[in-house]
Amino acid sequence: MSSIYTAAPDIGSWELRILTLRPGREGTTVICEMQRVSLLSDFSYAALSYCWGDQSITSNIIVNNVLVPVTTNLEAALQQLRMMGVRQVWVDALCINQSNNQERNLQVRNMKHIYAKADLTYAWVGGTGTDGAAAGVALLRGINQNSVSLQSAQHAHFDSGHVSISHTSRHTSRSADLGNRCQRCTMKSAFRNLDDFFNREYWRRRWVIQEITVARFVQVVCGNETIDLRSMVAALELCKGSVYWLPVMNSSSIYMQYILQSRSSVQSGRSLSLCQAIYATRHFCSKDPRDNIFALIGICSDGTELIPMPNYYQGIEEIMRDLSRALIRKYGCFDIILLDGRKEGPSRRMPTWVPDWLSDSMSEESYKTTTKAPYLDLFYPTNSLLGGVNTLNMQGVTLGVINSASSVLGPESRIRASGMQYRASRMTLNRVESRLYYGSRSHTLAAILQSLLATSFKPTVVNDGPKGDITLHRFSRLIQRTNPDSSESSFAMLRKWIRTNNGFMISGNTLQKWLTESRAGYYRHRYFETWKGRLLVSIVSFFCIFPLFLTGNLFQQLTAMRVGWIAFTLLLFAWNVTFWTKQRHYEQSAVLKGIEAATSLSTRLILCDTGIIGMASPYAKPGDEVCLLAGCTTAAVLRKQTSDPGGTYTVVGKAYVCLSSRQGRQYMAFVPRVTLVGDGHGSLSPAGGAKYGECILNQKKLAEGHDYLLV
Repeated sequence: MSSIYTAAPDIGSWELRILTLRPGREGTTVICEMQRVSLLSDFSYAALSYCWGDQSITSNIIVNNVLVPVTTNLEAALQQLRMMGVRQVWVDALCINQSNNQERNLQVRNMKHIYAKADLTYAWVGGTGTDGAAAGVALLRGINQNSVSLQSAQHAHFDSGHVSISHTSRHTSRSADLGNRCQRCTMKSAFRNLDDFFNREYWRRRWVIQEITVARFVQVVCGNETIDLRSMVAALELCKGSVYWLPVMNSSSIYMQYILQSRSSVQSGRSLSLCQAIYATRHFCSKDPRDNIFALIGICSDGTELIPMPNYYQGIEEIMRDLSRALIRKYGCFDIILLDGRKEGPSRRMPTWVPDWLSDSMSEESYKTTTKAPYLDLFYPTNSLLGGVNTLNMQGVTLGVINSASSVLGPESRIRASGMQYRASRMTLNRVESRLYYGSRSHTLAAILQSLLATSFKPTVVNDGPKGDITLHRFSRLIQRTNPDSSESSFAMLRKWIRTNNGFMISGNTLQKWLTESRAGYYRHRYFETWKGRLLVSIVSFFCIFPLFLTGNLFQQLTAMRVGWIAFTLLLFAWNVTFWTKQRHYEQSAVLKGIEAATSLSTRLILCDTGIIGMASPYAKPGDEVCLLAGCTTAAVLRKQTSDPGGTYTVVGKAYVCLSSRQGRQYMAFVPRVTLVGDGHGSLSPAGGAKYGECILNQKKLAEGHDYLLV
């Protein structure tokens, strides 16, 4: 095919190649010429949006008197366009020299402008085929032209001149339905054709999103049937409200519906960020994994800024690395280094601080995090990227070295797949942990329970005030219940995890002992170790025993009022019981949600040599360092490379840690916080324009931190 490309298009004049189709009869060989034109000129042309299909099955066409093999789907599309009278058309497989990566890079960058400049874009869904997709297009056109009625009709089957009312079997063939004079059965069969139209491979192709989104006018073509996009959308809205719409169509049309929504959003100025678009289109198909990113650049708000030039010389790992560097440079978003939980694996060739943007394990919230970065001075992200392309310079403090790590709480399938050991492990324990949380059993228990119920991985400060929290103590009661009011699988997983880690020691006691608090201890905390409980108990006790301290006439007068006194005391007790019952229900609901969230993750309980308790990545192990890094709203688990004399670190994952208030003050420069103030209308907003997760960074505190070179 290289013989048809005499020279590459001129970059400066925005040149591209255009095919000119010669007229011909149906079924004859497609003959065309190729010429170069400029996007800056007033040249009129159409663009073809199609699916390449199986590249091993080809047909021949003639381009510039050269026999060229193309896929059968492309040859069928060119045949149909020729029959429709199309003359000038842009086709990516022919108008771009696919064997020249430099030209491919430049033309892919211009594809948004190519489809936007085209007078008309033909969406070739495919040929007639053996299914009813083409009939589905005819149905939509008929509905739009009011030649097909969607009103509900009774089953009416004509046999020998009389009418009988019946219900057609689900197994009745489509051909039998079409030959039936019953309007209802005919419409049901026609809508099954519509389902075939939705299931065409074309709608699952990722490049189609951009091609349809930026096009000025779109004509949908399936075999010999055509309909313009606007008419198709209007007809689909009518179909959805009819009695013939099948429930299965809601799922089969999801790809096409996303493309239509993307077109509406982009043309109204509401485009997604690149990372959010990658997540939203994760189920679409691309033959080249690099196109999972490149195909979305033109329709994203920050696409061309993050990736100015697609580069097919690079592998997918290098592209994701450069995307991560661009995100850090643009947003100062250092939380992305902890998004990907799969930091270990036999085939990982990227730096450990680069997330796998194409991984199925990353959640939607992870992609949204890229634009919710903490506020940092511009100098910091710039300085962090000054090293090599595979390294990242960070500043922070080490909270401690992991001494003990439990087994994994939550799904373990991904951990087993990576070959990682997930059994509990430990190093020599440092007894300093018994003094960390003020030497208080309640504070230590609160730290353990907060770690287990953490739904986020942001560092939390355990205050000097009330020893723990009632909601957390409710946890220790619920896990001992035989019939919990929640998902049994969550409780079964949690109980199994506690039994497996029975020997896990924290401040001289086993994990089992910490998490099986006695009923007396629970109510002692509930009523006597919080100011609300102490106040309520004091008031009730005062009204109950007050008469015993009275003598003489006053006592006799109060005795005469004893019925009212007793009634008042009973009402006070009833209010007490009602109040605590409602609070108990609220606490129980909160804890149940926390347990279900905890068991849905894959984390390990850790104990550091400094006494810090927390939950960390399942890949964390004794010897790893738990650090607070400037610019991150999440604590990180880092592993020092002993083989590297330069002291480099690999990123293992993120960690949730409970800090004492003394540590909170000590590490204030690295602990994310946000101050909320009222706006006078009952809502809260960040004070002073502070952004969510703002890190208080000052030069003095940064100077006290350490430098970490991440690889």
